[in-house]
Amino acid sequence: MTRPRAIDLAAKAFVGVLLLVTLVAFGFAIRDGATTEDLVVGLLSLYLTGTLAVGVFRDQTESRGWRIAFFGGFLAWAGYDYATGGGTLALLLLVVGVFALVTTALEFRTQN
Repeated sequence: MTRPRAIDLAAKAFVGVLLLVTLVAFGFAIRDGATTEDLVVGLLSLYLTGTLAVGVFRDQTESRGWRIAFFGGFLAWAGYDYATGGGTLALLLLVVGVFALVTTALEFRTQN
C-alpha cells in the first residue's frame, strides 16, 4: 500500500514519540521502585509499542508475522489487565484481541 509521504512521516513521528514516552515512563517506574504489576504492565506496553514501531518503520504492518506478533501482544496485555482486576473495558479489549488474532489467522489461512 502506498501512502503520501507526509502521512508516512507523520505516522512515523507519532509512533516514535509514543515509543519514547513508553520508554521514559518505564524508566521512571523502575527508578521509583515499581511493583511487580507495574513492571509487567510496563514490559507489555514496551512490547506493544516496540512491535508497532518495527511495523511502521519497516512498513511491515500488513505482513502476517507482524500482525500475529502485534495482536498476540495486545491479547496478552488485555488478558493480563482483565486477570488482574480489569473491568468491562478490559474484557472488551480482550474480546477485540481474540477477534483480531483469529481473523488474522483465518485470513492468511485462506490465502495459502
